Amino acid sequence: MHVHILTDKAYETDAVDAIAEIHNAQLKLSFACYTNPDERLDALSKIEPSDSGLILYNITDWYSAGLRQLNILSGNGVPIIEVHPKNIFCESGSPLPKLNGNKVGLICGFQSRGLLTAIARLNNTKLSTTSVKTKRKVRIINGPNLNLVGQREPEIYGFDTLEDVEKSCVNIARSTDQSLEFFQSNYEGQILDWIQDSIGKIDAIILNAGALTHTSIAIHDALKAFPGKTIELHISNPHQREVFRHQSFVSLAADAVITGLGVKGYELALLSQI
Repeated sequence: MHVHILTDKAYETDAVDAIAEIHNAQLKLSFACYTNPDERLDALSKIEPSDSGLILYNITDWYSAGLRQLNILSGNGVPIIEVHPKNIFCESGSPLPKLNGNKVGLICGFQSRGLLTAIARLNNTKLSTTSVKTKRKVRIINGPNLNLVGQREPEIYGFDTLEDVEKSCVNIARSTDQSLEFFQSNYEGQILDWIQDSIGKIDAIILNAGALTHTSIAIHDALKAFPGKTIELHISNPHQREVFRHQSFVSLAADAVITGLGVKGYELALLSQI
């Protein structure tokens, strides 16, 4: 696959450094900075839909980023991932507006590591890991209806079951010397108990709160009380779906966000060091 990385900020040296870490002869990478909207639009128009992926790195002015061309690329099946070094939702940022197609992902809050995560997802490879001096304790919490993954709307969520996801995460945790707990509940109170119980015991929470993402101020408040790292995770990209899914109370309390990368997002969240 030819991965095109596009930014509109000339100072993105972190991106260049991150790309320099990649040593994959089968992966073709192109990195370009276009501060001029016309140049950016011209670059987008030259991307061939076949066997291409696009990463939009730290772009915040979507309306000069060539939305029309992005719609064409997405509609032609080109996977697009927007990546931001910081959590844009804690800084009043706006994600990419809804595009045609269903292969639009979002990663933010991982610094330059987010770029490596996006490249790994597009190339369908494992993210490189660094040795961890102390064994990290991670808790993955899944909310309502996640027990139906693999059965419910497979065109959106895929055919892998939550049990499949758990097995994959357990294997990754073992190989990276992480202690992992994996939970799912359809009840808000139980999720709150798991978050509160994590205080002082768990280093990081990966939370897919399901529909409670859009309604639960209680979960937001519990996460604010948790001193460890929090990653918000969604299999699909809520910002590319119905308007009522665009509001996330979890994003406002999370350190980082991964959406729209399918169930592969669980693996990438577990491997990403934040």
